[in-house]
Amino acid sequence: MSRSGVVHVLVDAHNVLHQDPTLRPLMNDPERGRTELERLLAGRSHLHLFYDGGPGGEVRTSHRQGLAVDYAGTGEADDRIVRWLTTNHSRRAVVVTDDAELRRRVRTLGAAVTDARGFLDGLRRDHDPREDRGPLSPGEVDEWMRIFGLEP
Repeated sequence: MSRSGVVHVLVDAHNVLHQDPTLRPLMNDPERGRTELERLLAGRSHLHLFYDGGPGGEVRTSHRQGLAVDYAGTGEADDRIVRWLTTNHSRRAVVVTDDAELRRRVRTLGAAVTDARGFLDGLRRDHDPREDRGPLSPGEVDEWMRIFGLEP
């Protein structure tokens, strides 16, 4: 069966938290780290976060800030990601992880894989706050023209 439609991004969340230099220090308080990760990703559709463990050791799936959030309970997030791919075999998916074994497992199920290292950097670059400040001033245009060798 061919995969069609939107691409679902399945995030090995603890892997991303430990790989990201900004979030790693927050992991001495895991809830704080998870909250910050979810804040950074909020509002992105078709994005699923998979966490090891979870409140009360229970398997739980919820939606927060537009994100699907899945806790593995006493199991592992890796197994929950594989289960999602198996259950949703007709959907296109990319898995975000640096875990070599998980990468191997999801590739056999037809999922694409991207590195956890740098994942958030790319998203942070996609929304540069400087984009919200309006058009460039004439002086800024002149400076960019000079930098790119386009001076009149």
